[in-house]
Amino acid sequence: MNNKEKIRGKIVPLNVWRFISDDKIIIKDNIVLFNNFTIIDSLSNPTKVNGKINLSDPGNETVDIQLNTQNVRLLHTSEKDNKGFHGTLLVSSDLRIYGDLKSPSIKGNINLDKGTNLTYQR
Repeated sequence: MNNKEKIRGKIVPLNVWRFISDDKIIIKDNIVLFNNFTIIDSLSNPTKVNGKINLSDPGNETVDIQLNTQNVRLLHTSEKDNKGFHGTLLVSSDLRIYGDLKSPSIKGNINLDKGTNLTYQR
């Protein structure tokens, strides 16, 4: 972990690391706000989060989030890790997640990037 990283964690089933620096998530009046909140993968590629989650009406929580990735590694496993699916999955995306938090709508684009090599076996 370098000096800019405050939090790091590994998503074990996917064998990928995520790092978060000193970006802030603001909670005000039961609304969670993301302003260029950045999550970095192990290749130093960013996931940017902007928008809000509105928790002010219990039972009717809503979300309006913009999620952008640039060549982010989502999967990096071997056949030993998972015989069903394994390999490397790199994506760039521009997604909007919005609506009811229990069943949000998702619209946008996801592109598989160079270096993706995924195997699926039944």
